[in-house]
Amino acid sequence: MDAVINYIKENIWLLLAAAAGIAFFVYMIIQKFKPLIAIMNENKEMERKYSILSEDQLNDFDDDELIKAVMFNICSRMEDNMYDEYEVIKDINEYQRAVYVAKKLDKDINDGGFEQIYLTQSRRLSQFAYDAFKAIGAEKYADMIENANKIYADHREIFDAGKRLAQDDQFLFYEIEKELPSAMADENIRNLCIQYIRNNLSQFTGGNPKYPIENKKRK
Repeated sequence: MDAVINYIKENIWLLLAAAAGIAFFVYMIIQKFKPLIAIMNENKEMERKYSILSEDQLNDFDDDELIKAVMFNICSRMEDNMYDEYEVIKDINEYQRAVYVAKKLDKDINDGGFEQIYLTQSRRLSQFAYDAFKAIGAEKYADMIENANKIYADHREIFDAGKRLAQDDQFLFYEIEKELPSAMADENIRNLCIQYIRNNLSQFTGGNPKYPIENKKRK
């Protein structure tokens, strides 16, 4: 015990410096992840708010809140890490599936082109994509995703391993994406989804009663 005390006395400044370094490291980690934590908390709050929807609510929402409510309503049925995304989307009705898949894949395409879909877990949703885009009236997107899915099928092992196509094969997606500017000009996925929801309000009601306190407040 005396040896330990003597060691601490002899190395007090070194130990304090190490403690300060650790404290600073922890502080920087917290600061780095603060925005992510804030977003996660905000998303959870939105899931609570929209976990149950009625036709009256949907009718009252403006376009921005309508699409947000439907997407968070669907997400509220998933686990926090979304590992069960595919299972949830597979089991919901075709109207909800169409909106979720069209919106999700549209974001992937905007973020990194069609290849982005197959480099993420969205590739499991790609099997629903053709029907989803057709349902909301995005004919050009439906044709493009059908061709993109064929590329995925021919190179499944590469994408399932989390790898990109070899340089010599990159042109495959480029050929499809030549049609993208025309599709984006003629088929605004967000607007098509909003109109599709408004035309089928009854198909977007209900939800998973995952938040009993909030749900009891709903009429």
